[in-house]
Parts: sequence; C-alpha cells; structure tokens
Amino acid sequence: MYPAGHLSRSFLNETKEVLIPDLHVNDIHLISHMPIAPEMNAKFQKETKRCGGCNGRGRKRRRVKRKDGWRTVTRTCGGCHGTGKRRCHRCSGTGRVVCGTCDGTTQVKWFIQLTITWKNNLGHHIVEKTDLPDELIKNVAGTLGFQDTQPRVLPIAMFPEPEINQASHRLVNEHSQFPNCRILMQRHVIRMVPVTQCDYKYKDQTLNYFVYGLDCKVPDAGGPDSVDKNDPVILEGVGENDKVGLPTDLEVIPGYSVAGGSLPPPMPPLATNIPDKASYKQPEMQEVPVISHERAKKALLDHIETQCCWGKGTANKITTFENLESSTTYHYTLETFTETRSTQWQMEPFRGQFIDGPENGIPVHPWGIPLTAVEQFRDFETRSMEVPHTASVRPCHRCQAGGFLICAGCEGRGRLYCGMCKGKGRRQQRVKDSQGVWRAGVHNCDVCSGSGKKPCSRCNGTARVTCPSCQGQTKLKWYIQLLVTWKTYKGDHAVGKSNVPKVLVTRVPGTIAFEDVQPMLYPITKSPDPEIMTASTRLLAEQKFPHSLILMQRHKIKVVPVTKCEYRYNNKLMSYYVYGLDCRVHAPDYPDQCCFGCEIM
Repeated sequence: MYPAGHLSRSFLNETKEVLIPDLHVNDIHLISHMPIAPEMNAKFQKETKRCGGCNGRGRKRRRVKRKDGWRTVTRTCGGCHGTGKRRCHRCSGTGRVVCGTCDGTTQVKWFIQLTITWKNNLGHHIVEKTDLPDELIKNVAGTLGFQDTQPRVLPIAMFPEPEINQASHRLVNEHSQFPNCRILMQRHVIRMVPVTQCDYKYKDQTLNYFVYGLDCKVPDAGGPDSVDKNDPVILEGVGENDKVGLPTDLEVIPGYSVAGGSLPPPMPPLATNIPDKASYKQPEMQEVPVISHERAKKALLDHIETQCCWGKGTANKITTFENLESSTTYHYTLETFTETRSTQWQMEPFRGQFIDGPENGIPVHPWGIPLTAVEQFRDFETRSMEVPHTASVRPCHRCQAGGFLICAGCEGRGRLYCGMCKGKGRRQQRVKDSQGVWRAGVHNCDVCSGSGKKPCSRCNGTARVTCPSCQGQTKLKWYIQLLVTWKTYKGDHAVGKSNVPKVLVTRVPGTIAFEDVQPMLYPITKSPDPEIMTASTRLLAEQKFPHSLILMQRHKIKVVPVTKCEYRYNNKLMSYYVYGLDCRVHAPDYPDQCCFGCEIM
C-alpha cells in the first residue's frame, strides 16, 4: 500500500449585506417626473407606431376556403378592430409609467450600505508515489491524520514526509499575505488516502490496476494517447515544432534589406504638385436658405406623424409664430488620402514556375513601381504584388530539403500508448458472452487489439509529416512582396449656437458652402466663425504621416440651417427647432408627447 498525503487549509466563505443604522442620510428628494430616456423612447415609439397585423391599414387579406376553392378576401383586422393602431402595451394607453426609482411613492430613502465578504481561501498539495492523477486522490475519502485550527497556524515541521513540511511552510507564507483582509481563522489538515496496486498475470503478461480511497474506488480506463520513451526512434531529423528563421544566404538586393525578415516602410518621395501658398486662392462661401412659417408648421406635423403617442392638438392650434430665429451650424470635415508601402520576404513552394530573378534586371525601388488606387478617398484598400527581379529558388530551410518533418505527435516513433487501456492491452469492459448476456470483466482492449500500442493518427505510423513550407517539394521560391495600403484619415468639427445636439446636426444634409481638393491644403483663412479657422489649422497639423505619401486632401464646410420656432401654448412661450435641408425637427418640450396629453409620472 502507498499512502497519499493531502494537505489543505481553509476558512469560512460567506457574503452578507449589512445596513448601518447610525449612518442614515436624512436627505429626502421629491421626484415628480422621471421621463424615459430619449433613445429608449424613440425605439419604443418606432416599434409600436402602428398595428403590426394589418400594417396600419385596419384591414388585412387572408385566404379562406369556399365551395369553389380557396379565395383571397379582405377583412377587418382583429388586432386593432379596424383602426390601424393599437394601444401602447407599455403604458396600457394611459400615457404614463411608474417611476422605477421611487416605485410611484415620489420619495426616495438614501443610506450608506456596508458590504462584508467572508471568503475561504484554499490551498493544497498532494504527495503521490503512484501513477494516479492528483484529481482522483483529492476527491475521495481518506483517514484524517492531522488537523489544527488556530487564529494563526504555524508550519508543520515534524511530519515524516519532508515534502509535506515544505508545502506547509510555503502555503502558510502565501496565506499570510492578504493586505485588505482580516484573517479570522486558519486550519490545516493532512488526509491519508490508501492506494493499493494489484498485480496479476494474464497470458504470461504482468498487468496491474489500482484501488484507492476508503470506498475502494478503481480508476476508469481511458485517457489521452501518450508517447513511450522506451520505443525506438524510427526517423530522425527536423522536428515539426522546431522553430526556424529566414535563410541566412538570401541575396542582398539594392534598396531592400533582409534584417529581421520584415522590411521597414521606405520614406515616401516629396510631392511635386503642391500649390504655392502665395498663389493659392480659397473658394468663396455659399449662402443657406431660410424656411417660411408654413414650412416650419408642416415640418412639426410631419415629425408628429413619425412619433408614437404624440398628439396633433397643440400643432393644429398654432396659427402664427411669435418668432422664427434663424441660425447656422457649420460642420467642417478634413479628409487626407494616403498611400503606404511596405516590403517583406515571402516564400511559396517551387513547382517549376517562372522565376524572375536579378539576372533579368535591376529591382526597382518600392516607390518606383506604378500602382494606383481604384478610387480616391475610399476608407481602406490594400494590394500586394511580387517585386520584379527579386525571386530566387533555394532548398527548403524548414525540412532541410527533405520534404518531410518528424511527427510531433509520436516524436518520430510511429506508435503511441493506447489511451483506453493505458498501454496495458487489457481493460475493464462489458462484453457479450456466448449466451448473449452482457458481462463485466477484464478483456483485451478493442482499440489496440491487446498490444497496448496503436499507430500515431497524425502520421499514420510513418513517424513523419509533409513539410508545410514546401509542401513536400523540397524547394522554395523566395521573393520580395510589396504591400500597398491606401487609407483615408478623417477629422471633423462642428460649430453652432443653437440647442440642437451636434450629433443630430452633423447627420443631416446641408449646403456645401465651401469645398477644396488639393495635393496639400492650407488652413482656412476666411470663415464667418473664427472657430472653424482654428479647427482647420489644428486638424491639418494633426494629419501628418511621416511614413505615408499624402496623395490628396479635401476639406469642406457643410452649412446646416437651424430655425428656432417660438409659439404660445396656454399663455406659455414654447419653442422647437427645424434643422437641415430636409427639415428635421427637434422638439424635446412639445406638450402632447403622451396619450391624451398626460404627463409621465
């Protein structure tokens, strides 16, 4: 019998939440309105705008079977009873929902909450002299050989097994380092788990199995296939997992480097078509349209049509506007279209294809190869090609021109231990006897046919695999690959004096009051708003790329008209905003935003 020691230590693990009565904050807030978040409200209104059964028509088609066959008839929608609209399922048609913070009580109690966490930190160490996995020993019943519980335990020093003493000293030191915790109690335990190795003979073979734990458990057969280090190596050479670098005999090509395998991006040439700053003339700004009273009211009515639960009563009562205050929001955008070139050594299996080597001419500099983008100011585009006159054929450095590598699964042996029987050739299994009855017993392993070994499935027992670099061709074609990347960098800035959020204004169509496209732009010097000129100078200074060639730059100013429409409702001055060329509406204070004009509680 082999004793197995199991050392563990723990303390209580529990979490509770405690209310400190002496730390109440006597601050009661009255909550009268708790509106739904605008993005949630917009999504909710969009989804429940009309009846989904009839798509807002009040009637829908359906196929019915009559005496003369199937016919398509139009009937009143049963979901909306022919109205085309259904009641809001969230508020049941009342137009209001209960506040989720105060649950409709209008008052909130504030307090400081103390959270206390009790946690049990567990560490263990197993001393095992058999081949059984530690997970099996840890989860079975054993004899309690030693136990001590103290506020602070000391390391075990007198146990017969020195490894237990060393593990105890290490774990005690580790469990004394909890700077943000208070240690309440410590406990360390040594369990003795009996393990018996049972040897027996079968057909002149000595086999064995193990019985472990007080409940006499036997480990199940099965496991991963493993390598038998005593098996002879039938094939030697470069391993499948061996790391190799670039060949050291690659030719040095003028204008290129082989250091590190990946070549740094070359510096771009200076552009020659940049306009002179003295002769540069900035385009003139364009004017923006102003909306009329009728267009402002129609825009509000159209906006109400797209909102759920909004009423038209207030909008229909607007006969005249107190004031239509027009303003302008300027949206400045800068786009820089760049080209980046990089080179690296690339390889592919040599199968007799044409080789364009240095004997055919001198390789061209990376920036001398003509390549153009399909379209300017596209977000991203990449293209790769072989640099002319840089190819050569060399023996494969990965497999040393052998075409094969040593299999990593069997390490060149061709065979593996059978995982089902663990290399014993026999295992506990149920088989059917001559009478057709299933009986349990020790029988020859049906996976390895009783030999304890099986061919490696990765190499089919040959101990070698095809080289992935040359794919068994033994030779490689090496060449320098040019990678060209076209990318557009964008920056923008919005300036406006209205209360319409900038994110709304920048998404709507406007008038392009200014646009200029040049190989290199200069900052804007004429603008109605000085902030636009400052933003232009800042963005142009930011978009400098030392390893890229700037092909073209474009900046433009989009002018978005914004009109503040003031009107009176119940002797109260109210307003909304109409913005963009398509007359979008921003009306956060519109009165009839809920069913029947009621308010959200």
